[in-house]
Amino acid sequence: MTGLLERWEASHLSETANLLASELVSNAVRHTQSGPSITAAIVDGFLEVGVNDGTRDKVPQICCTDDLTAEHGRGLPIVEALAAEWGTTILPKGKQVWFRLDASGWTYLTACRCKADHADQVVLDSGRQVYAISGPWDDARSG
Repeated sequence: MTGLLERWEASHLSETANLLASELVSNAVRHTQSGPSITAAIVDGFLEVGVNDGTRDKVPQICCTDDLTAEHGRGLPIVEALAAEWGTTILPKGKQVWFRLDASGWTYLTACRCKADHADQVVLDSGRQVYAISGPWDDARSG
């Protein structure tokens, strides 16, 4: 995630995004039988990161433990505390747990050509519609 956010010139979001994504990936690995996949997009002033897994029956719930020695039970409260918002979307073949971080200061937000004729519309699993556009971040992939 760090490399992607560096290419997008949004590295100021890396620390929090990495922490929250690792919590969601850990939950997916621990509680499901499928390997998770991650998606990321910046839209409407937010970085949205989603972790997909292949199960629909284990929708995460926030639960806290008073046991300070417990090894589990703190991940979703961390997501709740640090994300602007988070949620779960049931998919045809599994679910996505997603979070959003404030990206209103993103360098390219005001220069976005999102309504341009060459922008491809994409619907994220969370239901939010985004535009896939080329930009300076694409140059780093080829190099």
